Amino acid sequence: MIILSWLCTLFIARVVERTWWSPGALLALLLGGSAIATRVLAPEYYMSGVANLVLQGFVLATVCGSCLSRVLPERVQKDTYGFRLRSTKALFAFGLVVSLVSFHAVASSVGIDYRIFFNLGRLAAIAQIATRERYTEGVEIPLYGSVASACVLAYVAVIVMDATTTRRLRLPLLLPVGIFALGNAIVTTRSTLVYLLFIAVLAYVYARAQLSRELRYPGIFTPRMLLIMGIGACFLVVVFVGFQVMRFGESGARSISEVLEHLRRWPWGSLPGFSLWWDGFAPEEPPHLPGDFTFMGFYDNLGIEERTVGGYTGYVWLTPTEPANIYTSFRGLIHDFSLLGAVLFMGFVGFLGRAAMSNRISSRSIQVSLFFLIQTWILTSFIFSYWAFVGNVLAAVLIPLLMKIFGQGSTTSDWPLLTSTRKGSHG
Repeated sequence: MIILSWLCTLFIARVVERTWWSPGALLALLLGGSAIATRVLAPEYYMSGVANLVLQGFVLATVCGSCLSRVLPERVQKDTYGFRLRSTKALFAFGLVVSLVSFHAVASSVGIDYRIFFNLGRLAAIAQIATRERYTEGVEIPLYGSVASACVLAYVAVIVMDATTTRRLRLPLLLPVGIFALGNAIVTTRSTLVYLLFIAVLAYVYARAQLSRELRYPGIFTPRMLLIMGIGACFLVVVFVGFQVMRFGESGARSISEVLEHLRRWPWGSLPGFSLWWDGFAPEEPPHLPGDFTFMGFYDNLGIEERTVGGYTGYVWLTPTEPANIYTSFRGLIHDFSLLGAVLFMGFVGFLGRAAMSNRISSRSIQVSLFFLIQTWILTSFIFSYWAFVGNVLAAVLIPLLMKIFGQGSTTSDWPLLTSTRKGSHG
């Protein structure tokens, strides 16, 4: 029944939305695909029919919000547009500086002596210590580190949009990304690299759509997109296994078999976790102010309420040997706004997300920011709220700013950020 109900929800969302990239359809594909894969690949995990109906209600609320966005007038795209860099060297310099600042912020937060990079065994030991601190006392990354990380995420979006338009990826531009990844490896934070990957995919999708005169988004199940998603999945597997080994090592109780167990639990354990919580098998969270789970980073930086280490505090047992505390972002939404408030929240997400991707917002800068804000929240909703981290929100704001600073100008007044791909039409 769970699989059948999700198939029905997928059909409704796709027919109404007309594209898988619309917020409601994308959410249906993500959650429905996760539910079906869990039943097939991890059938021993607990799944609640009622909990899945609740999640389907969130999907349908998003679809309804998306439909309501059609009341806004759509801006007619008279030409095709694609983003091109004006100065590769200037962007590279910017990326290198912010990636080094981000790396220094991480290194200083865990007290790293840079000489350890000549001793990889020592680096792994420090990663294990940093992991223990992060899940107990918490590792405090300075605010400038969050800003620098946001700049790196925005930098990635810009270089991918340029590569999509020009069909040429300038390999030196990847050096800052490598430095950023190394900094995250020190504290073994997988989620940041997941966010980076999702932003890169969305930048490709957005640029492809703007290159189409009909504003047509690329199909998800085309050979090219399947190849991109396959490469992305392999990247995540490598990151997950590598970080898990760095966290716990391969000897003693922490064997490679346990690493592989974590690898299965991470993608397929979130909906079972939500099911266990909804059916009353998960520990209750301590009282929080409304909105704290969804906007945790803002509350923490403003001194309103301290961030909870690990997001949710209580663990459930997916199997007798597999604990987990991933309950999807929807548990946080319900905590923050009640069930009715969470449904209205998702309707608003659908409204803004569809308006942004269909050119129904007059400000191009706001449109670009909203596209990345909404789509990344949807793509990461099976983990935790994307907006719980200040750097993630700031990255979406910075993307159109970097496009203006480093992109070529245009003579077309209604698209100041991008340059027309028609011959002779850009100045």
